Amino acid sequence: MHAPAIPSLANSTADRVIEILLLFSYEKPAWTALELAQKMDMPRSTVYRYLGSLKNSQLILEDGDGSFRLGPKIQVLASVGRATTSYLGLAREEMLKLSDRFNETVLFNELVDFDVVTLERIESRQRIRLASTRGSLLPWPATASAKLFLAYASPEKLSQVWSLSRPHAYTSSTIVDKDALLYELKKIAHEGYAYSDEERDEGVVGVSVPIITGHEVKHCLSMVAPKFRVGAQDLEQMRDALLETAKVITRHRSD
Repeated sequence: MHAPAIPSLANSTADRVIEILLLFSYEKPAWTALELAQKMDMPRSTVYRYLGSLKNSQLILEDGDGSFRLGPKIQVLASVGRATTSYLGLAREEMLKLSDRFNETVLFNELVDFDVVTLERIESRQRIRLASTRGSLLPWPATASAKLFLAYASPEKLSQVWSLSRPHAYTSSTIVDKDALLYELKKIAHEGYAYSDEERDEGVVGVSVPIITGHEVKHCLSMVAPKFRVGAQDLEQMRDALLETAKVITRHRSD
């Protein structure tokens, strides 16, 4: 018989700190330590310790009367949240236009560590659709978005990828030779877009373009489709439309 799991002290502490923050509201924007201790059924000394950590991070401020209210760092986080929501909202609007025009799957991806995470996906309305495939730089980049992110990666990121990666042939079309892949990445960085022709999944083609903010590429726009449904000219039109859409989103992000 296994012994019961012991809750993590770190997680327990973090949970209580979050509970304190979530108590602040329009109805009650300020709390005293005594009120918090009574509300949360905790010793006042423990509440003061949590409040001290929040004060040090400028997440709360202490007023002259001994009460606490939300601090300036919360306002910064709220602004970031609003900007991100607006950013994704605009991206979705533009993606819907692409979907209406081409009737193929449109993706808005973000690079998180070594994974390509889809933040927004507009499905094709065609009867035959593509299964969702999670992209990644590891063990080997093969999707258009993965190759694109790697083409724009910093030297440090590239070094990490090469130290952890290993050639993996997902299909017979996967570029498994490192020198050939490096040549492909240089071409992508020069031209500003990436293609994938059955390199990750049989019968699937894709094109991806970067969303450039500052000197980084953390997001990209992509379209994927069954190969039997799109030809070379279709892919070029999709690429050009994605590039124009990326410009619109980038302008909005910089406003």
